[in-house]
Amino acid sequence: MPWWKLRLGYSRAIEWLHCIGQTVGMLGPILMIIALVIAIPVAVFISAAVMAVILGQSLTHEGEYRNEDSELLDLNL
Repeated sequence: MPWWKLRLGYSRAIEWLHCIGQTVGMLGPILMIIALVIAIPVAVFISAAVMAVILGQSLTHEGEYRNEDSELLDLNL
């Protein structure tokens, strides 16, 4: 006789396995909700921050290069 029939009783074992099957069936939608609510916004914010740093650094270097001999550059702290 299988172990689940001895320990839980046959009907309780079937109910337990059915409950696990429902939980596994809901795993896909739960992971999709987590991806939509957490992962995608975080990725968008991080990529926007990286692009802001790249754009800011490139514009700063370009401004310093174009106005290298300007007297106003010394006033900028």
